[in-house]
Amino acid sequence: MLRGLAGHSFITVLLLSGSLFLSRQGHAAVIAQYSVAATGNPGFAPTTADPGITAANAILNASNANQSIEASSNTYSSATSGGINPSGDPEFRTIPNVTTVASTDAATAVSSGSYFSITVTPNSGNSISLTNLTFNVARGGNSVRGYVVRTSADSFGSDISTASLTNTRPNWLGVTVPLSAAQYQNLTTPFTVRFYSFAASTGQSLEYDDLTLNGTVATPEPASLGLFGACAGTLLLRRRRTLRA
Repeated sequence: MLRGLAGHSFITVLLLSGSLFLSRQGHAAVIAQYSVAATGNPGFAPTTADPGITAANAILNASNANQSIEASSNTYSSATSGGINPSGDPEFRTIPNVTTVASTDAATAVSSGSYFSITVTPNSGNSISLTNLTFNVARGGNSVRGYVVRTSADSFGSDISTASLTNTRPNWLGVTVPLSAAQYQNLTTPFTVRFYSFAASTGQSLEYDDLTLNGTVATPEPASLGLFGACAGTLLLRRRRTLRA
């Protein structure tokens, strides 16, 4: 009877020790940010990335050849079209309809695949819990233009933000998209955000900048793992001595 109680006590203490010692370090801040600096952001690499994740370059949907994107400033352009950004503001400049008009509203932007995307992947053993997505956006002229945002959390099945813009460069619209729902917490696999764009005619652009994923990256605490192992070993040794007595 006493040995049975001792066994149960041992298991209880071991479980409590595990919950205490197998802690995770959380870093609440910017997980990844994509900003076009005043001197230009070569390619489309992230300008900020938490050390606990890997942030891929911003990338255009390769299956849609009827769109373009450039990372440009007033003195630099990595444009596929070779042009200099006329607004003079650092930005990602997208043209959803290069040669034919296919993406003219939110629905056709999605159906035509007129998007670019960013992807963050937690390093092995880590997890991501998101707070929100923020970005700046503007249209390049006065005609109808807008955006749609979708994510991999639901296989890009629903809009988490969409708008037909009324602001024109250089007047940015600051957008904040809440990402506090359960489907955006404790992510251990790649997370992708797609930015779909639409415009009324060919050659018309939308500009984006400061694409930012905010939240927490949780990493295992190495010291806690070692301490838990030491405590578990001590408890096991004491239990053996108790059973022999």
